[in-house]
Amino acid sequence: MIERNEKKTLTVRIPPSAVGERLSDVLARMGHPVSSPCGGRGVCGKCRVTVLNGQLVTKDGKIMTPDGDGTVLACQAVCPPDGAEVLVRAMDGTGLSLGTSAAAASGKYGFALDIGTTTIAAVRVSLPDGAVAASASCLNPQQAFGADVISRIGAASRGQLADLQACVLNAVRDLLAKLSPDVPGKDQPPLTVAGNATMLHLFAGVSPAGMGHYPFTPAFTDAKVMTGQELGLPVGQVTLLPSVSAFVGGDITAGMHVCGIGRSASPALLLDIGTNGEMVLDTGDGDLIGTSTAAGPALEGANISCGMGGVAGAVCSVRPDGDDLIFRTIGDAPAQGLCGSGLLDFTARLLENGDVDETGYLDADDDEDYRYINLCGRWETAAGYEAITLPDVKLTQKDIREVQLAKSAIRAGLEALLAEAGMTPESFTASGGTVYLAGGLGYYMDPRSAVTIGMLPDCFPVRLVPAGNTALKGAVAALCDPAALDHMTALSKGCRIIDLEKSEVFNDGFIEYMMFPEMED
Repeated sequence: MIERNEKKTLTVRIPPSAVGERLSDVLARMGHPVSSPCGGRGVCGKCRVTVLNGQLVTKDGKIMTPDGDGTVLACQAVCPPDGAEVLVRAMDGTGLSLGTSAAAASGKYGFALDIGTTTIAAVRVSLPDGAVAASASCLNPQQAFGADVISRIGAASRGQLADLQACVLNAVRDLLAKLSPDVPGKDQPPLTVAGNATMLHLFAGVSPAGMGHYPFTPAFTDAKVMTGQELGLPVGQVTLLPSVSAFVGGDITAGMHVCGIGRSASPALLLDIGTNGEMVLDTGDGDLIGTSTAAGPALEGANISCGMGGVAGAVCSVRPDGDDLIFRTIGDAPAQGLCGSGLLDFTARLLENGDVDETGYLDADDDEDYRYINLCGRWETAAGYEAITLPDVKLTQKDIREVQLAKSAIRAGLEALLAEAGMTPESFTASGGTVYLAGGLGYYMDPRSAVTIGMLPDCFPVRLVPAGNTALKGAVAALCDPAALDHMTALSKGCRIIDLEKSEVFNDGFIEYMMFPEMED
């Protein structure tokens, strides 16, 4: 039984039949997963739930004592024989979707879906003109199994493939219901699905185990056609977009199509910054080169002490105003933590103010083992400004190190990709190269902050084009035009992948770019 309250928490009653099961697994199966970026290892602390009734136990059968706030880690708690009652935070949120138009609500239509590691976005599309009639999004409930694809591949390999598929299909089913609540059940609209290779495997119920170890072999990369009946979805034909490789997936082939990669007379670069920094270079002479760098989940809010996804209450912007800071939150909601763009901004401001030096050392008057600095300044909303200090929104020394690892991987991967084509960032820009930033972080981040921390070269901002959710745009294109799907297939087969582990440019650059650029006085 579930009860909701105004603070977007859920009171969940755990039945006695769940005895012996891990609490986080039970909550995920019930459709109310808790975030677990560490993959259930009990180290991130973000799966805390409040115990209202009952005595949960540890894995070795001892009674679990809640902390001073009455909370326990759901990934470490085991359900008791008499059941329990816990309070969990609702995983609601929005992904980067597409604007709607005045398309007719009736007539032939279909659905397009983008399954991201963090968020899922869906649209209802009028056919064949491609007008978006409605959109909906949510957080990906697979976060209960880990923040990144490696964690989820591991969970699937340990026997949880069916659970991973079930929770994403349940979320998609709910989104489709929101998009077409008045559609008769007899309708069988088509559905196209974009996503990275791991997300597509889990959606289809196909084991991604081969992508978890060298030589990182996916079970499929070609476009995959299924039926709604196979998946338990109220749709007809389901088409999964083609991938290039294990870590350059269908979301990237969709973006390549949308941004004109492979058809440019001058160099072009598609860059999707997230847990995996996926990037494809069009040299301008017909050569397509792709790669993926493991940036880690920090830029999507995981592994950061106050990190969170791009949902209401996430600090998404921190900009200077003289000696002061001005910050904004998504939805103008009270600040709860930092999403990726806010993390980059806050780090950049600390560098500029001298609170962090080029080595990443955080200069704060706190315990050596837990140095941190709070965000304080003026909170900007539609109603005006409010001076405020946020004790729960802070960056620790460990957080800064996570940012260094992530930005270094992105920058080194970018330079290794360009070097494969005999280019540098400067020569790329000088030859008229364009950088397309795909995804939510690329859309919302301030390029100046990315340059300040050294994640992007300082010559790039003049050539940056925020491209939005190119994965979803590509899914819409494939839904409306078979030729678009054919083009994506050709792009996936025509793109060669380079292995960064064998690249001297990457290995040397990863060490070099761990340092922040030295700030001028």
